[in-house]
Amino acid sequence: MRRAVLVVVVGAAGLTGCGGDPECPERPNEVVAERPVELAHRGPALDADALGPGPGFVLQVTNSEEVVERVRFTIDGRTALDVDLPAAAGCWGGHDPVFSVAYDLPPGPIETRLDLQGASSTRNVVVPDAGPVWGVVDVQSQRPWGDLQIYGDQPEWG
Repeated sequence: MRRAVLVVVVGAAGLTGCGGDPECPERPNEVVAERPVELAHRGPALDADALGPGPGFVLQVTNSEEVVERVRFTIDGRTALDVDLPAAAGCWGGHDPVFSVAYDLPPGPIETRLDLQGASSTRNVVVPDAGPVWGVVDVQSQRPWGDLQIYGDQPEWG
């Protein structure tokens, strides 16, 4: 049986954050806002390796749109992520930041739900016995890329 843990994450960054990249100072390095969630997690972080070992599920989110996008994600009916992703940075060459979030889930099936851009999608995912499963959400105006894509290994981009 899984237990829900209420985690309140307080933090907000400016619409773009401070990029630190002299060639692209608009490059976001933080999500715009995070709201309280029910599942414990590590992140969002730009470096997936900084999340530590052992997660059963890692969600990676990025926004290719020119406006801030709200992404809501649930696991087994419990809020796992509710963030505003920064708008795409024009000088970043189309490779917008990928924010990773790790969840320490036991092996077995989970039901996920993604809410963004006024639409919802659900997907059943199996958390493996060894190593994490990776979920990717690339927010784009073309809806198929806004759905949750599942990978057995860490995607090359993040």
